[in-house]
Amino acid sequence: SQVSAFSDYANIKVSAVQNGKTVKDVKLTPKTSSVKLSIDNRASKDFTVDAHTKGNVKSGYVISNISASPDSIKIAGPEAEVNSIASVRAEVDVSNAEGSISSEATLKLYDANGNEVRNSDIELSRTNVKVTVDIKKTKTVPIKYSTSGSPADGYTVKEINISQNQAIISGSEDILNKITQIQLPSSSLDISGISASKTFSFLVSDYVPGGASVVSQNSITVEVVVEPAS
Repeated sequence: SQVSAFSDYANIKVSAVQNGKTVKDVKLTPKTSSVKLSIDNRASKDFTVDAHTKGNVKSGYVISNISASPDSIKIAGPEAEVNSIASVRAEVDVSNAEGSISSEATLKLYDANGNEVRNSDIELSRTNVKVTVDIKKTKTVPIKYSTSGSPADGYTVKEINISQNQAIISGSEDILNKITQIQLPSSSLDISGISASKTFSFLVSDYVPGGASVVSQNSITVEVVVEPAS
């Protein structure tokens, strides 16, 4: 069963010591014969390290991933103090960065309200970790589309509306140089036999070549508006 913290009194034994030896035949009168002690249980817990950044990378670049190594630590100390810890963070500055960063970061402890926890009685298995921030170049490319099939007899396409006609993607420079546009396949925009307007939904990432990622809104829609032919 768990034992709660408690307070109690302890008797004090007083003696005179000189040059490392107890002096006898000396009468000592202490001002107090006992002291009050506050004792807390000792606890130990494992915490995941949350890696964070501060500052903004250079324009035209984006953070694609951030990680800490090791990604967890052990914290020990008075039970109440250990239980007050809600998160362990490691932060690195990425201001104006245009390439990946790998840096040592000092760990900081925070409570549930976001206040930093500082207590000399708390022991960490390590006080710093290595934080790696992957930073990649971005590129804006147009989103192209075309329909297949024809509306029902007596109907015609009035207009086609796409929720966004551009996408921002990220990746290595070699990969980005090979991507000039994102093409939505006409087979996915089949309007054969429709007699009312229809909206098609897409995930841009489904049509981006491997090695590249979508930075902008990934979910888009294409609305095909039809009307009776005049």
